[in-house]
Amino acid sequence: MSEETAMSGKKAMSEKTAMPTPTDEKAPASNNKATVLKPFELLQQMQTQVVLHAQEPPECKQPTAPWVGIGFRLNQRHYVAGIEDITEVLPVPTITPLPGTKSWAKGLSNVHGRLVPIIDLPEFLGLPTPSGRNIRRIMVVSCQQMPVGLIVDEVQGMVHFPSECFTKEALTTTADSTDTVNYFTEGCYSLEKKYPVFSINKLVNHSDFLMAVTE
Repeated sequence: MSEETAMSGKKAMSEKTAMPTPTDEKAPASNNKATVLKPFELLQQMQTQVVLHAQEPPECKQPTAPWVGIGFRLNQRHYVAGIEDITEVLPVPTITPLPGTKSWAKGLSNVHGRLVPIIDLPEFLGLPTPSGRNIRRIMVVSCQQMPVGLIVDEVQGMVHFPSECFTKEALTTTADSTDTVNYFTEGCYSLEKKYPVFSINKLVNHSDFLMAVTE
């Protein structure tokens, strides 16, 4: 047998034993078809996207209610007291003096059928008495559940202050105020000018004030 014949036989056997190539088999189809959402599912998806991408709204601060007080004057300085501490404001009524009381405890007055002790507040605080008395007024407050009338040099009426205008700045003693006045003030509000806050509660609970009222 020639060498050429042997090679031809080996080639034939190799062709018989070789595995067939699966050229005729179909490849699996790719899953590229888009899913069609129902309308309700589409709305749910949109709602989810809105929630995920929504930004937090800026913080809305509720405006703080203004502090309301009654403005009044002692000597040349303007003060303010909480409106809740003042029952009413009246012209200075007829006063019946009481013997044996302090000079600043002016006596009793009939206010709406009730006898009300009348206190000259500037005099109690050591301030000079003004010469013009026609604009003096009485602020009626409550002391030990009893009405007391405080004479002041003038009442300017209701004043509204934004809360941010308040400071705890202490008053300094000047020509128109004293250390006694400063003791009864608790911070101040500032608008065009400063209004020290006069504490009615501190006044009506002071031992000196109570002694005059109870005599």
